[in-house]
Amino acid sequence: METEKASSLTLKRSEEASKKLDSIPLSTTTTPIMRKNPVQLDAIKDYVFIEDVNVAIPISNPHEWYGQTPQPGILSLKIGFDSRKAGTSDDIEDCLDYSKLLKLLNNLSASLSPARLKELACPPITCATEAAGAIAVVIGNHLDSIRCHTVWASIKLRLPKEVALTGGEAIVNSRYWSMETDKGRDQQAETTELTFKDMLVYCIVGVREKERVQKQPVKVTIRIVGGDLGKGLPPLQIMGVMQMIEQSKFQTVERLANRIAEWIIFYNMKFSTSTVIVKISKPAISNICSGPGVKITRTKQDFRAADETK
Repeated sequence: METEKASSLTLKRSEEASKKLDSIPLSTTTTPIMRKNPVQLDAIKDYVFIEDVNVAIPISNPHEWYGQTPQPGILSLKIGFDSRKAGTSDDIEDCLDYSKLLKLLNNLSASLSPARLKELACPPITCATEAAGAIAVVIGNHLDSIRCHTVWASIKLRLPKEVALTGGEAIVNSRYWSMETDKGRDQQAETTELTFKDMLVYCIVGVREKERVQKQPVKVTIRIVGGDLGKGLPPLQIMGVMQMIEQSKFQTVERLANRIAEWIIFYNMKFSTSTVIVKISKPAISNICSGPGVKITRTKQDFRAADETK
């Protein structure tokens, strides 16, 4: 009996709450609900996204047998978008034009052709980071047509063939700011991450007798954060890293990882302000796991500190 009374009371309260909710008129205004001190656009966390778009990127490959052939890529895009107005008006005109954005991405290969890039004052694409930068410029030039007055865009581009000789892939993560200037809209990269993932290289590493004479596979992932990554790490340079690994004869993966980070940071001054993360595993050393390994994080200051303690 008491249970039935409690259930009846709960149902009654639920019906009363529902009536109060129904009595609140739906907003039909096109003006978003704003705080007394509205946040700036660059602080808005809303964004629209399109993930895993198959694109063809025309890259000038240093190997003459490849020439300038389109390279398959997988693009994921986030565009900062102030959706507060659309969130209250429920009007499609207040939303980003997804159909035009998809059409733009579908024709991306033509927009990145050498002739078109020349018109946009962009250099020919030679690596993953330059490809991401060119994509940002192309999208930035079409923001008005897709009804987007954004202040940032995030681009993740995967190029499985960038380091094909090692079985790995290149991944670039870039965040671009878009600003209105006296000369028009300007895009610039705020942060960039460049990753060469799961590259398989054979080298001498280990302390056992067999390991000192027979090369074994090591799986290497290199992630570069910050610094001047506008030109990235061209394929010929990443191949130089792989050649260095192949010729190395360290006893530990820790020393090998440290040498890779040191090579990248000091090879070119543009990486002197970068943070380099190196992950190495030895997949052949055990049949009960994918391979033990080590992951290190290094900056230029780490090597300076090591020199001072010697």
